[in-house]
Amino acid sequence: MNDILGGAPRQPLARTGEATRSFASAIGAAANPNVLLAGMYWWSVLHGPAAQRELRVTDRADRLLVAHADGTRLSLLALTRDDSVTEPVKLDFSVSTGEILGLSGSDDRRASVGLVLRCLIRFDQTPSIAVADNFAGFYDGEVPRDFQKVRFHRLDGECVHTKVISTDMDAYDPDPSGRVRSYTDPVTIPSDSGVALLDESDVGVGFAYKRTKRNAYVQFSSWIWAQQVVTELGIAERLQEGCHGLVD
Repeated sequence: MNDILGGAPRQPLARTGEATRSFASAIGAAANPNVLLAGMYWWSVLHGPAAQRELRVTDRADRLLVAHADGTRLSLLALTRDDSVTEPVKLDFSVSTGEILGLSGSDDRRASVGLVLRCLIRFDQTPSIAVADNFAGFYDGEVPRDFQKVRFHRLDGECVHTKVISTDMDAYDPDPSGRVRSYTDPVTIPSDSGVALLDESDVGVGFAYKRTKRNAYVQFSSWIWAQQVVTELGIAERLQEGCHGLVD
């Protein structure tokens, strides 16, 4: 981040460009846009080509954002449980701007999204919806039954069918400080991140979060509880405007 934006105390991340200013304006004062932007930046680093060179540490570490430069920059701190690492190590991601932005020389602008609303991201023109399902709200105060049939759409339009294995009990009364999840068979892949999981009645269960490692003893995909997301973002009242789909 210092290589791209500089390490001296300067303007906050939310004021480093037109896109970040629009993002900060869209989410309002309810959340800290600088932390969210830093989280998005480091998520891109950890899920991009640069991170593959450093998985020895980062894949088994607790990761924290640490503010510096008078709070205008946030560094990634990885706390490892690997006993073979005894001294602090600076991770050399050697990351380029192109890797952060996901630029590969192509003009492929398809993206997987969970819910299309009119209040979070502003476009110069209305995007087309390549694949869309009906939308009948979210589970609220109840959870899907075990082995409930569910589905989601992949980036290429493929409709993937699976089933709910279980849901955290906190879903009945979500704690804002916790993370509620539902679990399905291990059917997700990296490009599915964020897509919405719907049941047979078009009710939203959650948004794709992660899949267990290939060598995990128990395999599953986890989904962030949808009702908790819209409540925390303060957009529940706008849901009648939304739909599930893929955006071109």
